Amino acid sequence: FQEYKGQEFIVINDLRPNDYDYGQLLTLLDPWEIDKMAPARYHDRYLNARSIYITTPYDPLSFYFECNISNQVVDSFEQLKRRIVSLKLTEDTYSDLKKELIKLQESYKKTIVFVTHDMDEAIKISDKIAIMNKGKIIQYDTPEQILKKPANDFVRDFVGNKRIWTSPDLIKVEDIMIQNPITCKPTSSIFYCINKMKMSKVDTLLIVDNNKKLLGILYAEILTTGDYSDKKAIDFMDTDIITTTPSESIVDVLKLVDKNKLSTMPVINKNGILKGLITRSSLITSLSQQFLEEDK
Repeated sequence: FQEYKGQEFIVINDLRPNDYDYGQLLTLLDPWEIDKMAPARYHDRYLNARSIYITTPYDPLSFYFECNISNQVVDSFEQLKRRIVSLKLTEDTYSDLKKELIKLQESYKKTIVFVTHDMDEAIKISDKIAIMNKGKIIQYDTPEQILKKPANDFVRDFVGNKRIWTSPDLIKVEDIMIQNPITCKPTSSIFYCINKMKMSKVDTLLIVDNNKKLLGILYAEILTTGDYSDKKAIDFMDTDIITTTPSESIVDVLKLVDKNKLSTMPVINKNGILKGLITRSSLITSLSQQFLEEDK
């Protein structure tokens, strides 16, 4: 505890039975000890932690029997048992532990440094990830940026080509949208619109004004019959449309598409300016990439 400076949360990692005197360990873990002291090299320090987290390969009883205890009547196992909450880590309990760690961070607004070799784990619980090699930080960035823009081959190999598909929330609309969808003006004639659809091999046109603000969608299916000699796009465009934004998660978009049976979803910014287009075809193409990458 030489470097202890009043931190509220302490982690004692890989504790072994005789790392501390048993009586001293009981004092450290006693919740009712107000002015408890932690051992340090030169002089002991006051310990004011809210919580102490201990990792050890021993279960509590095995830990107790491995300790050198002179008087087991006074320093009994019950003394240790009443001071701790024991958690055996399994896949399920480890998941719960990570959730509690996130709750602690949100509650106390403290920076937590979590060391792991599990990239999936780092992606799920981290705001920022530092990837290190031989003692040097190779890349320090958000999980999203590390997955999408690895700094070099080491990071790319460490992360893996398909890793982003294990965290689809990090895939955004702007990553998969059609960048320059086919558009026309509300004053365009229907004959012009039909011809543009045929030439561009699309079945919808996005209607925008001179500033590219989205006004509606024109569907080919409603233009199959009728006299359109004096009609404009504005006369047939659908203005009751569901849109998304470039920063929206692909997961949320998939839910919207499925719930509303959509074939087309325009992408707009906060000012309503058209930025792109999501279609069922573009979604299928993007989702199939994870299998294509596996075959390479």
